[in-house]
Amino acid sequence: EFSSSMETVGEVVGSVTVEVVKVGENERPVGVILSTLNGTAFAPGDYTAQEQLLTFNTSDASPSVAIAIARDGLVEAEEAFGAVLSVPEGEGGVELGTLREATVTITDSDC
Repeated sequence: EFSSSMETVGEVVGSVTVEVVKVGENERPVGVILSTLNGTAFAPGDYTAQEQLLTFNTSDASPSVAIAIARDGLVEAEEAFGAVLSVPEGEGGVELGTLREATVTITDSDC
């Protein structure tokens, strides 16, 4: 599951880190897919879209993914995009925690 359901980042920062935490124990390496979804922020103009397989080995606790944020030079309101976790096809026995979706809000740095 995600470590937080919401992240906020200034456009000027250049990236946001989204952390995924393992809930429970696993006896073998397991994977989840992190994907981004357009909201009021759109890829590639506002951020770099992601679809990434995250693998948890038996001792791993919390991998993180850095998502690039674009500085577009436009004066605009806050924008947001989503990140979701899913189970890859064929990855039986993996259960996602309760925080399967997160929202990333981009604050404007050009005002």
